Amino acid sequence: MIKLQIGSNNKILVIAPHPDDETYGCGGVLSIYKGQCDVVLLAYGETGNPNWTKDRTLRVRREEFRTAMKMAGATIVAEFGIANRRVSENLGQITNFDYSKYDYIFVPNRKDKHGDHSCVLRALRKCKTLKKGVTILQYEMWGALPDATHYLDISDVIDEKEKLMLCYKSQEERIPYCARIKARDYYKALETYDKKCQYAELFYLEPSGIARLGVNVKDAIRHLSKDIAVRFR
Repeated sequence: MIKLQIGSNNKILVIAPHPDDETYGCGGVLSIYKGQCDVVLLAYGETGNPNWTKDRTLRVRREEFRTAMKMAGATIVAEFGIANRRVSENLGQITNFDYSKYDYIFVPNRKDKHGDHSCVLRALRKCKTLKKGVTILQYEMWGALPDATHYLDISDVIDEKEKLMLCYKSQEERIPYCARIKARDYYKALETYDKKCQYAELFYLEPSGIARLGVNVKDAIRHLSKDIAVRFR
């Protein structure tokens, strides 16, 4: 697995199907690369709290999202307002967005169990405004990445990520997401085989895109061989 390192001049976009997805999956990215990140929100998740009306849930989750992004120093460049669980029916909005200024784009895992998550990459692939050489990385949400290619050591910013997660009180009152995501990131550090890494976010980059991160084929093979050697040591 390759350690992810993004240059200070690179522009980053995180695509979030719902409020909190961007934080649960990429809170470390937002914290480490503060000031470099833009965020697109697809749906407000108005059915995300069965104890409230849809209007109240939408209003609260929207404000939680905006509060979290302000805390993260991220710029919200679009809120599409797609109905919850209807993202796959509105992929045109994703495809037609202008991505030309972004060097890195983070999207939900293609194997994620949630339909609003797994369809995003499919729409992005059809986009004609992607910058030449753009790096697209899939992040973990409800579906774990069984074949992660890259990791980001978020040990130094785990407290910042936790504060961002706790902005989503409407979700925390239902399920202790913060504790569970923090535990996930702690466990995922094991997969990196980086002894200094205590917390990690994992990502998947398709093989054809490895060169975009400045890693040639020999380097990729070397990393893979080292990973295999450690696993069977």
